[in-house]
Amino acid sequence: MSYVTVEDTSFVDLSLLKILHLKSIISPKIDLSLLLYGCPNLEVLKVRRLDCETKGKFIILPKLVRVSIDGPLLSLETFKDVEVLKFDYVMPIFQPNLDLNFDFQNLVQLQLEVALDWLLVLKVLNHCPKLQSLVINIYKTLVRYYQTLNLPGYEEDVWPYPPIVPACISSHLKTFRLKDYSGSKDEFHFVRYMLENAKYLQTMKIRFDCGYVTMGTMKIRTLSQENDMKRELYSIKRSYTCTLSFE
Repeated sequence: MSYVTVEDTSFVDLSLLKILHLKSIISPKIDLSLLLYGCPNLEVLKVRRLDCETKGKFIILPKLVRVSIDGPLLSLETFKDVEVLKFDYVMPIFQPNLDLNFDFQNLVQLQLEVALDWLLVLKVLNHCPKLQSLVINIYKTLVRYYQTLNLPGYEEDVWPYPPIVPACISSHLKTFRLKDYSGSKDEFHFVRYMLENAKYLQTMKIRFDCGYVTMGTMKIRTLSQENDMKRELYSIKRSYTCTLSFE
């Protein structure tokens, strides 16, 4: 369902529905949880550009397996039993005080958008004990611009990571893909943490961003600069089973 206006979802009965894609739906007075409450057998949910009310209600969707969502429209606990989960929004911005009192017990594939808070990423991974595949999109366009202005709160801080490594990293993670890597201190520190602790990692792919911002101007990274970044990443100690490649 896409590009429509929904007036009322006070009564929804879609008990046979297994796949639901919502895109560009305008429904400012309707709670998404009420709509999904009428889809008890839903297995796949994809939400894009949904303009509706959300109260963060927890609803039970016992057969839900795969979710892709671009905003904090539902309680995260709604997705606790899924196997594949894709967040297309920057979690630190929308959920700065993320409190997880449950585990994603069945989750094997996860995609996140990340700005600055790598410790938040580890906090989430601590609750994904069986995770095997991780994709992280680095979203730092505005952050990098603010860094050029030397505004407080936008430094490339490198924080000490917790001494206990999330179980999924040390025991289960097989593939890790990092998109729009710029080589900043915080990014490199996180990559090093992952490579040094992911004992069963088989594949790590890194895609460089197209350039960087300085004095409000986008600069394209040179081939020589990219090669320097690759050498720095290759120097990190990693499991002998892990193949490091670049896109």
